[in-house]
Amino acid sequence: MKIDTINGWFRGVGDIVCFAWLGEGMIAAGEPVEFFATDWRAELLTLFQMPVTADKTGGVLTWEGYETAVKTNSPLSYLEWIAFHLGVSTPPRRPRLDMTPMEREMGRRDTAEVLIFPFSYSPVRTWPKAYFVELGLLLKAEGLSVKFVTEQRDYAFFMPFHCIVGQSWNYIAAAIQSAKLVIGNDSGPAHLAGTIGTPTIAICGSATERVWAHIPEVIPYRKKALSCAGCHCLPPNFRASCDSGCLELYRTFPEEVAAFAFSTLNSQLLTEAAA
Repeated sequence: MKIDTINGWFRGVGDIVCFAWLGEGMIAAGEPVEFFATDWRAELLTLFQMPVTADKTGGVLTWEGYETAVKTNSPLSYLEWIAFHLGVSTPPRRPRLDMTPMEREMGRRDTAEVLIFPFSYSPVRTWPKAYFVELGLLLKAEGLSVKFVTEQRDYAFFMPFHCIVGQSWNYIAAAIQSAKLVIGNDSGPAHLAGTIGTPTIAICGSATERVWAHIPEVIPYRKKALSCAGCHCLPPNFRASCDSGCLELYRTFPEEVAAFAFSTLNSQLLTEAAA
């Protein structure tokens, strides 16, 4: 089977990571699979040891987004929905990393105890940048090392912190692997971090928790201040103004996420001590 990662509904960072889960399951079962991918998608799939091709002919894809699953009360999780609509019946498996040695070592050295990914392609899923800065300051005040991971420099907001800027997926994966905790939006980096195995807090407003059902390392944090929380961008709760920012996320304050982060880290320490 050839899976098209360029076209169709599912083509974001989180979706590419989901494709790797499906591909790993198929490879383990002895089923042929390859992915039509270029640029950063090809790099990310190669990081997970997936076979990649630049030949787009014959690739399968779907335009049935997960919003349809939520709307119709489908019992399928996010990953199960993708698999069903692509015609993949093999159980998924966690993909394995294969980082390039130099970037692996550089990323590990450049990590911090807490990595924060403040950006998402979707405004409705993005926690306010000022909240992320305040969260970082609260974590630093408790003695934790904190770094922000961004595609481009943004000195105006993230001046108090060292940042990992514009690095490759291999570099970022290595930094994630060596961190104690990752915090981000309901977005692709949370899929990546959880799949790598690092405890990850995804700050959620509109999305349903079933997006993360296959990744136990991802812990969705939702305040549930409003009845529309978890609407998954569907009416009647979702309206045009939500595209400028989710009101549930605006009501989710940095102090609350910081407290949840400390609790998560403490639980992790207790688990390690028990082992």
